[in-house]
Amino acid sequence: MKILLLILSLSFVVNNCRAQSPYKFKSEIDSLVANKKDLTRFVYAPLYLSFIGEYQEALKINDHLRQAGDLPPVAAAQKASFEKYHPIKAVPYILEQARKTSIVIINEAHNHSDHRLFASRLLPYLKKLGYNFIGFEALNDDDQELVRRKYPLVKQGGYIVDPSFGNFIRNALALNYGVFKYEAADGANNKEREIQEADNIVRMIKSNPNAKFLIYCGYDHAIEDSLANWGLAMAGRVKRLTGIDPLTIDQVQLTETSNREFDYPYRRLIDLNYDAVFVNEGKVFNKANESKTFDINLYHPQTHYIHGRPHWLKDAGNRYVPIAAKIDIGFPCLVFAYKYGDDMNTAVPVDVIELDDKGDVKDMVLPKGAVLIKAINQKGRQQIIHINDK
Repeated sequence: MKILLLILSLSFVVNNCRAQSPYKFKSEIDSLVANKKDLTRFVYAPLYLSFIGEYQEALKINDHLRQAGDLPPVAAAQKASFEKYHPIKAVPYILEQARKTSIVIINEAHNHSDHRLFASRLLPYLKKLGYNFIGFEALNDDDQELVRRKYPLVKQGGYIVDPSFGNFIRNALALNYGVFKYEAADGANNKEREIQEADNIVRMIKSNPNAKFLIYCGYDHAIEDSLANWGLAMAGRVKRLTGIDPLTIDQVQLTETSNREFDYPYRRLIDLNYDAVFVNEGKVFNKANESKTFDINLYHPQTHYIHGRPHWLKDAGNRYVPIAAKIDIGFPCLVFAYKYGDDMNTAVPVDVIELDDKGDVKDMVLPKGAVLIKAINQKGRQQIIHINDK
């Protein structure tokens, strides 16, 4: 059953999220997890939790896919080899390598909003290096109004309903990146999907021969060689078809779990409070999984919480805003934040949380400027709150 859950296609997840509201109360998600007849529950539940800001709970549910001890410890020889590497800050190293190519491909784990935040923070630096197009696997349609509107719609993709993903797209648009989709057609099998994704990307590259491209994908699509049942992965196909060696960055193999005992073995050897890569005599560590070929395995620090929210949500451009005391429609409620001018019925919110009561410690993390808050309780009652721009 674990294998079945792990290989469910993106299109299956996307279609499920299209068919119903992706923003669910925790009680609804708990009911999904409790339904043992639903083989997809451990795929959907972490996604739904991440969409409403329940990052730690999403990690816990995702870890049902493995057991403590499933992953063997790093062998003595591997540990000795890894200890020859030393950590350096990730962003300067990535930018140094990005100068040497015109294609950067970075992956994510789909329940990890922090991966989207990190990739989004690369955007202004890559822009200065001449990167001016970004392809999103998660976009499912060509929206001619996206550039003008400057924000994505909930209907445009199963994963972009996560506020962190929506804000990633907003940031790309604000920096005037050319945003495009490259996902395969619905119904494509694993091998067909890799072929179609690569073909769609290469078509865009050939149409813009002097441009530089950031490609954002999930999991193993960033691998540069072949996988069983897939053939050559998307990144490898792009490399073969263009003759350009892309910089491939993996965020998954060293990512955190809900408990250190569930971490992939090499992560258990690391305890840093900054984003890092590991280098030794000019070579960067990329062997966190010997069977998967990336240029870089990227490490992010363990999440800690400020005002009830993951620390990585806070950036120079936003602020913590307590909201629970302003709610008067009853609890629990889902609370959505939108920029003024956004269509509250269709836009991906800039933040979403569930509040349990007036004493809930979770603050919203909001951008500068005026914001509209929409609270909805389980009975469907709604409340609109205006937040000023201070």
